[in-house]
Amino acid sequence: ASTLPLRWPTVLKQRAAFAPAEEHVVEARSSTKDRPMNMRLSSAATSEFDVEKAPRKQSRLAINPNSNFHLIYSMFSMVVLMVELTIIPYVLAWDVTTSGFLAITAWTTPTFWTVDMAISFLTGFYHHGGELEMDLRNIAKHYLRTWFPIDILVVLGDWVSVTLEALQLGGGGGQGGLKMLRFTKMGRLLRILEMLRMLRLMRLIEDFAERHLSEGYRLAFRISSLAGSIFWGTHILTCIWFAVGVANVSDTGDKWTDHAGFSQGDMYVGYLDAGDLYQYTTAFQWAAAQIALGGVEIYPKNSMERITNILAMMIGFLFGSTVVSTLSAAMVDFQMMQKEKKQRLRSLRWYLRENDVGKVLALRVQKQAEERLNFRERLSEDDVKVLEMLSSALRAELRFEIQRPHLVRHPLFRLWMSVDLSLTQRICIKAVDFAILRPKDDLFLPATEAEDAYCLMNGTLAYVQHPDTSAAEAETTTTVRPGAWLAEAALWSEWTHVGKAEAITSCQLLVAHAEVLSEILQHNRVIQDVTREYSRHFYKRIISARPPDAAYPTDLTVPFTDYC
Repeated sequence: ASTLPLRWPTVLKQRAAFAPAEEHVVEARSSTKDRPMNMRLSSAATSEFDVEKAPRKQSRLAINPNSNFHLIYSMFSMVVLMVELTIIPYVLAWDVTTSGFLAITAWTTPTFWTVDMAISFLTGFYHHGGELEMDLRNIAKHYLRTWFPIDILVVLGDWVSVTLEALQLGGGGGQGGLKMLRFTKMGRLLRILEMLRMLRLMRLIEDFAERHLSEGYRLAFRISSLAGSIFWGTHILTCIWFAVGVANVSDTGDKWTDHAGFSQGDMYVGYLDAGDLYQYTTAFQWAAAQIALGGVEIYPKNSMERITNILAMMIGFLFGSTVVSTLSAAMVDFQMMQKEKKQRLRSLRWYLRENDVGKVLALRVQKQAEERLNFRERLSEDDVKVLEMLSSALRAELRFEIQRPHLVRHPLFRLWMSVDLSLTQRICIKAVDFAILRPKDDLFLPATEAEDAYCLMNGTLAYVQHPDTSAAEAETTTTVRPGAWLAEAALWSEWTHVGKAEAITSCQLLVAHAEVLSEILQHNRVIQDVTREYSRHFYKRIISARPPDAAYPTDLTVPFTDYC
């Protein structure tokens, strides 16, 4: 390899911060002699910070509210709730006898919500300070103080309703039983209060859409949600209007249902004598007209109907204006984003034309620019301004929580966490940063000095070695996947990259700065001594990695350094 020095990698030097000095050797020997137990993977050397930041008690049975299981279960709960809140108003308004599918639904939904109460006793919650509570005793106390009274009232109402209806259908009851049955059915409307619990789920769904959907798909999702809300609100208003029309509350002796019939040949068919489909669609037309502020031939005939009509018009005005403004804001936001992209591409085309760039190269430039404009970049800490409002302790904990699952794969980082958690958190704050690469971006180039090591969090990289800049006999390409470390040798030696790392897909990496890392490790003598010994062995394997005993070291691997 022409760019590599003679006798490479033997000529590589160890990083000065970890180079063995005589005084360091004496101190290391005395410290290990006096404190042999501190070298083990234990928490005996934990600092005062660790005691103060000890994690809360967690139960194995507790359910994390952010887990995939809870998200799927919550979505299923929302479907069950929406089905129930759609069926119950219709059953109450039309006084439908529960049989067939309705009978199955009447028994399965109380069973489901009973199980849901048990799951609520196991689901963790967040304190006002943002800390997750996973202790079953505290979870139960919190649930008993918040949603349990409403849940037990609604579930008991469900069970009483279905039990009385089963007894009524069995042949008992009489007129008094029918009145009691209708009263208990009305109690099931308390299920509407459960809608408040689904607000958090809607936020989770919106967050999911923000992360995984493009602007166009997010706009379509928002429009679909608004359309669903309109139809459901119209359905509820339909049931209310029909219930008022058939109720015996008229102070004029007249009702709108007496004038909503139709002529069939020479015979007039009354509204209540028509089929359920005609009754529902007629009431639905009136309800849709109230929301859309349109005209309809159905008019109120008594005071109760007029009150209902006035309230429906007010609700329709507020609901309709809210929907229109929300939809208009979403459309304007989408158009502004598209306008900005078109303006950037127009400027690029003018630039290429003014500089007489060839058609082939200009087309490649425009194509890549358009792809990257449509690509949704991952957010960095600098992009999220609200993080600046967090306390330094909470922000440090957040960064450590993000980095820990990836750093813990390295045996040395696992040892640091076990010996001194606070020092490891300091390393994550000051010595480890995030890096984001777009497709075809270079992470590093061959024959350049390496000052950092990298851990691939997600995405895919291509590591390419060429004979002119490495010890490889032919050009080789290796695919790097999440969890891999690159250029770890830069932490322990004066390393020079012997290959090129290029992003195949969008990538997020952790960047460990060697100089800053060595400075922080000086705050704990035990960890410093262990790291210096680890560095010494790693460096020996770098300079001794030569055929025929071993393969040459690369930015991806150094032979015989797997300490896991």
